[in-house]
Amino acid sequence: MWKRGRCLAGLVASLLMTSSLGGCLTLAAIQRANEEREVSQRLHAGAVEQSWFEREGFPLSGNVEVKTPRTISTPSGSRQVEPEMLTCEGLSARIIPDTPHHRWVLEHRFGFALEPGGEWRSGVPGLHRWAWPESPAYVQDVECGSGGVFSFPKIPDGRYFFMADLNSPSYDSASRVDFVLKPVVVSGGRQRPQLIVAMEYGVVSRPSQK
Repeated sequence: MWKRGRCLAGLVASLLMTSSLGGCLTLAAIQRANEEREVSQRLHAGAVEQSWFEREGFPLSGNVEVKTPRTISTPSGSRQVEPEMLTCEGLSARIIPDTPHHRWVLEHRFGFALEPGGEWRSGVPGLHRWAWPESPAYVQDVECGSGGVFSFPKIPDGRYFFMADLNSPSYDSASRVDFVLKPVVVSGGRQRPQLIVAMEYGVVSRPSQK
């Protein structure tokens, strides 16, 4: 009787261990599947990006104003300049849905750090537009009017990155177009307010004038 009890106890323990091990394996498989799905969402456009602008949207208008600093840093030191207000007049503005994949594109294809307060980047001479590297249907582009005013015809509420070309400062001797990127929230539906993309900088690094 005692031996039978030991056998039964051993069988129960074995079953419990097997059940526990199976549970651990199942949890590990689920975790691995979730990680693989997250990686896929970052690397590849999916249903979210493809259907974003199929949702109900409303006109979105506003303007871009980037104030330059009084001091610029150059390889030879620093110097004082008169502040200027840069706009995207005559250039393009882009609205990019804030998704894991688009964040990956902005970080790894464009080199942005995705700073919460936005980023102002010196352009490259001769490059007047950064083409979106994937389907243009995933983003919305418009041309800015006088004073940096822009108007998108149909934008759903949500989180976005606003990207625009900027006319470079007058003290920049190179023929270049700068770029600005800033996270924004669009809300309010039909009653949404204008989107004012305003940025001001203390000191920035610029290429030296030659």
